Amino acid sequence: MYGVVTQADTATGTETIRADVDGIRHTYAYEYPTNTILTGDAKAFAPVVADDVFVAKVEVSGTITYETQIGGETTVPELQVDTITLLPAAPS
Repeated sequence: MYGVVTQADTATGTETIRADVDGIRHTYAYEYPTNTILTGDAKAFAPVVADDVFVAKVEVSGTITYETQIGGETTVPELQVDTITLLPAAPS
């Protein structure tokens, strides 16, 4: 799984990040189509920040529903991260 981190902060916690992902690597960050919640080990996620590009080995956990910043709800895929490797930044 390839992706770009959209949120990795105190709101997501130390064992969760939000990212846009795809099965292939894209040239531009905006090309990743699927908003996704990734869960994993806090130590593995420690260096990860918003806008990081990564490749990860994952397992599908199911779906998760969360509240959006504008007060609605959204349901997205939830993936368990086995390994995550940061890649050079993609152009915006």
